[in-house]
Parts: sequence; structure tokens; C-alpha cells
Amino acid sequence: MTNKEKYKQAFSVLHTSDNFSMEVQKMALAKKKRTGTHLAAAIAACVLLAGGTGMAYGANVGGIQRTIQQSVGI
Repeated sequence: MTNKEKYKQAFSVLHTSDNFSMEVQKMALAKKKRTGTHLAAAIAACVLLAGGTGMAYGANVGGIQRTIQQSVGI
């Protein structure tokens, strides 16, 4: 008898509980919530970056308006 057959014979009598599937569903839901939170944080960071860039352009911080106009060729 091989190790694989011994393993199957030893553990064939074991079965998972009914609560196991509920626990898997809870873990999947928690992971989904975590992913949504990370996505929201990434979107917020992009909005802040775009807003900060717009504010710097509007305030002409460091002559940024002129630099951009020269690089675009206006």
C-alpha cells in the first residue's frame, strides 16, 4: 500500500462541517470589502494629485504656467 492510499484511507472518514462554507463566504466578503477600500483610496489619491496640480498651475507656482506653455508650444 502506497503513502497516497494510506492517506486516503486515513482521512476518508473525515468530513467538513456545515459552518465551513459559511466561513469561506465570510472570508470572501471581507476580501471584497478590503479591495473596495483600496480602490477608493487610490481614486482619492489621484483626485488629490490632479487637484494639487491644478492649484499649482492656477497659482503659477515656480513659473509652471510658462514652463507648460513653452513645452506645449503655445
